[in-house]
Amino acid sequence: MELTISHPGKRLRRPMTIRIIPPSPGSAQPSEEPNGAIVSIPTAATLAPQAYEQLLHSCTAAMPNEACGVLAGTIQRIDGGAPVVNVTHVYSILNAAAEDGVNNSFAFEPASWIQTLYHMQNNRQSLVGYYHSHPASPPLPSASDMIGIREAAARDTSYWIISLANSARQPVVQPYWIHNDPNGQLCCSPLMLTEIRI
Repeated sequence: MELTISHPGKRLRRPMTIRIIPPSPGSAQPSEEPNGAIVSIPTAATLAPQAYEQLLHSCTAAMPNEACGVLAGTIQRIDGGAPVVNVTHVYSILNAAAEDGVNNSFAFEPASWIQTLYHMQNNRQSLVGYYHSHPASPPLPSASDMIGIREAAARDTSYWIISLANSARQPVVQPYWIHNDPNGQLCCSPLMLTEIRI
């Protein structure tokens, strides 16, 4: 599926089209490295129970603003299959955009971001992804999200969106894998959340 996105109130230098590639059940999606090597990318993710609770608490506590933060864990290849993103810890980072009175955007507050990275390094934890919430919209990358991903040069990592749009139901957690396709185009491949270990 291709989405052409626009950003209200901001003028884009060029039209931005992103591809959201649905995962193929049971198979990895190929991605090409700069040296021409074909690698497989994750198609699935797991979330430890305490990480799930931390994620939901972070997102609901930030309402009506967007929550944001990073995820620690591992990326493992199981039985020779496609890699799986395993999230074990969630670290909230202060949303600098919310402090500026903007409730439909996020930006890591620099001091909080540095402190979180330092804490993760001291605990020998690996960064496996980023997350933020959509308080009133579905868990699809927005124009602002894609601009942020492009500007941060975030590639080959997981990107989680937690939608709180339907308060009558459980929040929707949707992980993606951010990567470049063989033509160098930015892609968001949805990951199947295969397990919330309880």
